[in-house]
Amino acid sequence: MFEHLDDSHSFVPDDDFRHGVFRRGRQLRLRRRIAAITTGLAVTLAGVGIAGVLYVDRRDAAIDRIDVVEEPSLDGATNILLVGTDGRAGFEEDGAEDVIGNRSDTIVIVRLQTDGSVALLPLPRDLQDPVTGERLNVAYNDGPQALIDAINETTGLPIDHYVELDFAGFVALVDELGGVELGVTRTLIDTHTGLRLGPSPCTTLDGDTALALARSRHIEGDPTADLGRIARGQAALAAVIGQLSEASGDPATIDRLTRVLADHAALDDGLTLGRLAEVAHALASAGPGRVTSTMLPMVDHQTPEGALMLRLTPEAAAVLRTYGSPDDFVVPPASPATGEGGPGGGVTPSVDPGIGPCS
Repeated sequence: MFEHLDDSHSFVPDDDFRHGVFRRGRQLRLRRRIAAITTGLAVTLAGVGIAGVLYVDRRDAAIDRIDVVEEPSLDGATNILLVGTDGRAGFEEDGAEDVIGNRSDTIVIVRLQTDGSVALLPLPRDLQDPVTGERLNVAYNDGPQALIDAINETTGLPIDHYVELDFAGFVALVDELGGVELGVTRTLIDTHTGLRLGPSPCTTLDGDTALALARSRHIEGDPTADLGRIARGQAALAAVIGQLSEASGDPATIDRLTRVLADHAALDDGLTLGRLAEVAHALASAGPGRVTSTMLPMVDHQTPEGALMLRLTPEAAAVLRTYGSPDDFVVPPASPATGEGGPGGGVTPSVDPGIGPCS
């Protein structure tokens, strides 16, 4: 009954028809491939994104956290309190037996300025706390919060973030950066720390040597003792931060440095890896040439018990205001429990650290 539908002439496709079929086939295959690639890429990116988030969360969770109450800066800058401790690493102190328990050996304010530069302000561990009459680093015995409070009372400085790094972490940090480059202007020998450096326009120090340099307070022929140690620590830390700024754009280096933090550092709760990335970006923007350091004006001070300390002079208030202290801040007077000066009192002499930028 379908005979009337039969075509008595068979269909023979011409060249235009065949080319149209081939073209249509290619279009369909191309669409399927694009769809497959897009779907696969979306799945891959989603997987990488999820893995990346999980990785960051795990690394962040591996870092020790310290619950402290800080007083944020009000001028848009960021003050990071960097505390170097000697307890976790078991390092010897001036040739003595290994110590037990953390001690605050280095205290530095790292200020990220609003203009993109970085400023360093070391606070001597022998600086007198005007409230207790003790050395500033003694406050750390009662924990990081007590140290933050003592610094605020002594200097008026706001603290936005807290970073605590042990000596082994400092060594690892320098080694991960490939060493720290410094110029040495005179012979530096300290038998207590094993430091031995000769004059050189530029030399690369590994982590152990950089730590010995930063801790040396018995340099032969150098009478400045702890003040000399502070000056050398300033120069070494400025060089390390400068090299951090150069390396902060390299994801592989950042990954290794966060491993160091996970193993050797303790941070305040607000200093997440995301915030650290912002700090790294700020360092990279500053560059090594925009890292400066300042020494606070101080005088020698001796307690009635004979303990030698340092005390801020009234002129220190002007320096502290450049680091965020209130405009009305004045240097607190010496504790009533202490004397008003010691042998050879007066303004602390200028210090030649014997090191500086490579020439």
